[in-house]
Amino acid sequence: MSRYRLLRTTFSFIFALLALLLAGCGSAPVVPTPVEPAPAPPPASIESFEVRLDGGFMLEYQLERQISALNRRSCYFFISGSLLNQSGRTLSKASVLDFIATNQGKQAYRDITNPVAHIAPGTRVGFGLFTSPVFRDGCPSYEKFSVTLRKVFLD
Repeated sequence: MSRYRLLRTTFSFIFALLALLLAGCGSAPVVPTPVEPAPAPPPASIESFEVRLDGGFMLEYQLERQISALNRRSCYFFISGSLLNQSGRTLSKASVLDFIATNQGKQAYRDITNPVAHIAPGTRVGFGLFTSPVFRDGCPSYEKFSVTLRKVFLD
């Protein structure tokens, strides 16, 4: 009799397990809702500037404002350009371009870069691209960018 009871309990257990497994199969399938792709960040805005520096040098640079693709709010800047030597001396690539951005009368950020090569008289050379800090809540406006050139001459 106990063998019969054990067999009946085992079959009952298997039947209950099958009933539970099959109960989930009878419901309607869940159809995932399509996820819309995130909108593209706004295109970068590019401003161009030309600055006459003392000693016969001309700086042309571009300021590119970029909105982050991650959160669509954060902002950062790329600055690139070229330096024209109109003096009679060769400028070393050890010279320093110093950019200072001011906002509401205060320094927002500062960065320095160097020309990528020596600049002979009458030639133009690019300077390395550099990036501003990341601003969390959009692009701040700047009253001005102050640029100075700390010159190192080869001759």
